[in-house]
Amino acid sequence: MQISVVIPTKDRQTYLPEAINSVLEQTFKDFELIVVNDGGTDDTDTLMDYYCKKDKRIKYIKLVENMGISKARNTGVEMAQGKYIAVHDSDDVMSPDRLKKSLKALENCDCVYSSYLQANENGKVYGMVEAPAPSRLNMKEILKHQMIPHVTMIGKKELFKYKDEYRTNDDLYLVCSMFRDNVKFKKIREPLMIVRYHPTSTSNTKDKEVRGVTEKIRQEFDI
Repeated sequence: MQISVVIPTKDRQTYLPEAINSVLEQTFKDFELIVVNDGGTDDTDTLMDYYCKKDKRIKYIKLVENMGISKARNTGVEMAQGKYIAVHDSDDVMSPDRLKKSLKALENCDCVYSSYLQANENGKVYGMVEAPAPSRLNMKEILKHQMIPHVTMIGKKELFKYKDEYRTNDDLYLVCSMFRDNVKFKKIREPLMIVRYHPTSTSNTKDKEVRGVTEKIRQEFDI
């Protein structure tokens, strides 16, 4: 098994099918897809029952209560059989060649990331975020601007260790940890993800909590 795609989700049944379908439509086929339901209360169970019967590469885990996105991601990573982990959020869409192009780029590094397209809640693309080259990165800028887009990352499985206590900003903690540990990054300039922004996005609903965790991360890494 080359790649394990891990999707944490909670009450995202509206967007989840499009996210899953974008994985199943990959030109690279040697992957597994692990969906972790973080104690959601919508009809994701029924949806995933359908998908698990449709494709044997799909695995589904339901956490009995909401544990936070870090715990959900760690649960998926622990279950993963792949050499590499592909990050994928339940309201985003990957390009058909994302896994293929990322795997090729991983031949001489530990982790890859890419630029990405921005879309509204209806999936209409309205912009692009150009990710910086690894040579431009430093810890202060990563903390301030989240310069490595976590949602586009694919890397060696052992690198993906989130901090369970952080129920937001799990991505920022992981990226800071990787940078501190001198992980070798490579940027793919082509946008390989469509990132959806909508009213229930974490950035729109948990701003105060996000700022609080950011400060904790700043202190932990002495930035």
